Amino acid sequence: MPARERARGDSNVAIKELLESIAERVGRAGVSMVFGEPHVVGTRTVIPVASVSFGFGGGGGESAHDEGDQPASSGGGGGGGGKATPVAVIEVSDEGTHVLPIVDITRIRLAGFACLALGLWVLGRALPRIMRHR
Repeated sequence: MPARERARGDSNVAIKELLESIAERVGRAGVSMVFGEPHVVGTRTVIPVASVSFGFGGGGGESAHDEGDQPASSGGGGGGGGKATPVAVIEVSDEGTHVLPIVDITRIRLAGFACLALGLWVLGRALPRIMRHR
């Protein structure tokens, strides 16, 4: 078997193993990743809720050598990640069931600063035009 075909076969096996590993891990992801263990506090039961997201990517390639029987160069890579962010707490009690959202004050502040910066930029662009027309 020529070196080029052997390299292609090895990379195909590696990619297949990577995809099988990812599929196995994602398959194990269940409802327990989003809803945490219930905690009983007095007459109330509190259940934490999270937003879970995953991302995966990969790629590969090869380049042929024009000189003689030199093997083809090939390479590839892949990666992935995941995150879980708390978003709410479900409270179950004699009075009923309530969803209490978790507010990310840092995100709210950043959005406020972004709006302020945009407003100042627009004002800075418009003010010279306004002053010229006076």
